[in-house]
Order: sequence, then C-alpha cells, then structure tokens
Amino acid sequence: MDDFNLGMDAILDGDELDFDTPPVEETDDKGEKKEEKKEEKVDNTEFELTTEELTADELEEPLESVGGEKSEKKTGGTNKVDAEGSSPTYSSIASAFKVDGVPLFSDEDDEELAKLEDASSFEDFVTRKINQAVEERLDEEQKRIKNALTYGMEPSDIQVYESSLKNLKAINEEDIKDESEEGENLRKKLIKSNLINRGFSEERADAKVQKSFTDGTDVEDATDAWIECKKFYQEKYDAEFNARKAEYDKFIEKRNKDAETLKNSILDESNDFAGIKVDKVTRQKVYDAINRPAGKDANGKAISALMKYADENPVDFRKYTAYFYVITDGFKNLDKVKDLVGKEVRKKEISALERTLNSTVKSTGGNMRHVGGNGNDWGSNEASWQIEL
Repeated sequence: MDDFNLGMDAILDGDELDFDTPPVEETDDKGEKKEEKKEEKVDNTEFELTTEELTADELEEPLESVGGEKSEKKTGGTNKVDAEGSSPTYSSIASAFKVDGVPLFSDEDDEELAKLEDASSFEDFVTRKINQAVEERLDEEQKRIKNALTYGMEPSDIQVYESSLKNLKAINEEDIKDESEEGENLRKKLIKSNLINRGFSEERADAKVQKSFTDGTDVEDATDAWIECKKFYQEKYDAEFNARKAEYDKFIEKRNKDAETLKNSILDESNDFAGIKVDKVTRQKVYDAINRPAGKDANGKAISALMKYADENPVDFRKYTAYFYVITDGFKNLDKVKDLVGKEVRKKEISALERTLNSTVKSTGGNMRHVGGNGNDWGSNEASWQIEL
C-alpha cells in the first residue's frame, strides 16, 4: 500500500497509549478505608480478661471480618466463611470492597459478586474490570488503533493510514497557496500522491505535476488532490478495518457456538461417552479440565489444566493422544480399551495364581500336602483329618 509519505511519526506507539492512574483511596490490610481513630479510654478495673479464660475455639475465631463486622460464624449471619469457618470467601471480600467504595467493585451488582467463588474467578473479574477501565480512558484515535490491532490489521498498515490521515488533516488552504519553496513542494507532493493513488506510474505522475505548474493550475490541482487524498486513505482504512472486523466477529461467533456445543456435549447426561454412562461429577471435572483456568502460558494468557499439561509435557501429550486415538478407532469406541484392560487384568490374575501354586508345600513324593495331613491322608483315615490351629 502506498504511503502518503508525510511522515510516519504521528502513529501512537505502545508507550504513548498510557494514562494516569486515578488516585486510589488508601486502605488497610483488610481492604478498609483508613480513618482517623479516636483514642478511647477503657475502664477495665471491673473487667479483666486473660487468655487463660478463653477456650481454644474462642482464641482461633476471628473477631472481625474484612468488612469490619463481627464474625457471624455462630449466629448464622450473611458473611460467608470457608469449611473451617476461619476466613472470608472471595465473594465476601468483593462485597466488602464494594461497601468501602473501591472503584473496581463499587458499580457491580451483588449477584455478580456472589459468583466469585475462588481465586480464578476473582482474578478474571479484576482483570475484566481493569481492562474496562483502560478502555474508558482511551481517546477515539487510541480506541481505533486498539480495535484495528484486535481485529488483526498489520501494525505497519495501521501506521500508514493513521499518519497519512493525520498529516493530511493538519494541512489547510493557506498552506497549499503558500508561494514559498515549502508551499511549492507541498503542492507537488499532493498532486503526485493523488495521481499515484489513481494508478499513474511514477513517470506519468511527474509529467502531470510539471504540466500543472507550467499551466499555472498547481494551486487548484493541489487543492483537489488534497481532498481526494483524504477521501482515498479514509475509505481504504475503513474498508480494511470493516473487513477485518467482520472476520473477527465471525470467528468469535463460531468460537462461542463451539464452546456452547462442547459444554452441552460434556455436561448433558443424555450424551454418553462411547457407549459408557458418565456420572455428573466426572462430567464436571472433564469440562473444568478444558475450560477452567489452571495456569498461564509463557505470554501470561490463562490456560486450562489440559492445555497446561500439553504445554509442560508436549511429547507425552501427543504420544498419549495418538495411543488413545488408535486404540479407540478415532475416539469412536472403547471396546479395544476394555479388551486390553481385561487381558492385562487376566494376565495378572493368572500370574498370581501361578505364584500361589508354585509356593504350595509339596510332599517328598511330589503330592500336594493338605492342611492337617499329606497327600495320602485324604479319605484314608477320617479320624486323622483335622484343622491345624
């Protein structure tokens, strides 16, 4: 794509896409706003409490939750605690932040905060809110560049469009009419750029520029070229931007549809697994293994447990996947798996039986010795057959 050649330094780079972080209210280690505390003298002459007078449970019980309220472990209050009743849940921490007016939480619905059940969901929530705050602070140009990059446009193309349009919009009619050498060079550049954009070769464009100056129509021609160049770059930019956006939206739609299909396929109990019924708990574990964040890759992107295993054990992952693919006839049935497992179990059972037979005590004549007598005692002397204690 041809550059307007007015300079490429107008594009914003990553360092310029910065903003000042708003002041955050100072909080203590429990997430509460610090307030001036007034000293209160407590008369303890009539009441003294030593640790010896408290039970072990009372010593371990937290006196205050994150929100500053007294613990309601024994009274059945609304503050959620974990299985041991010793620490607040992520949802209660988020609720406390909302009460204290922390910006990321203050405008969120209580129902959404109640869904923050673990560290992963809490981290995802905070990341989403931070990205939203960043988006709100971008100006129109920064948003346009960010979206163009998201949709897959090449950074070099974005730079050409942005810098060319910015430089063209900075020109005014007085600049074009300027009779100085600078004004003359600007008119030549505008006329030639417009001709190149229309498909003229370098030689023909130069000849047209020279004729324009010879005929004395350079100011009018440059003014028309200025308008045409702005239209050309804007239309080209919009066309590529919209095309990439359409591809991106189509990709996201398909990805979401596939994700929903996968979720239903795993969690719907009416769907078996190659002829085997799988319980609900196992189905949820399978879904979590491919959907729930369990770590981050080298680029800091969240990955599932299955992706994490594949990332850390690439050889084993491909090997085991290939084994299972072949044994199950392309993941279609588990009959061979059951046969192989059955053969292995029978082989181990036979080996165990052989070890038992080989370890049995034998008489000198080669006959097996039974409990209470030798091989010749069986049925020959009923009185001598008895269980050894």
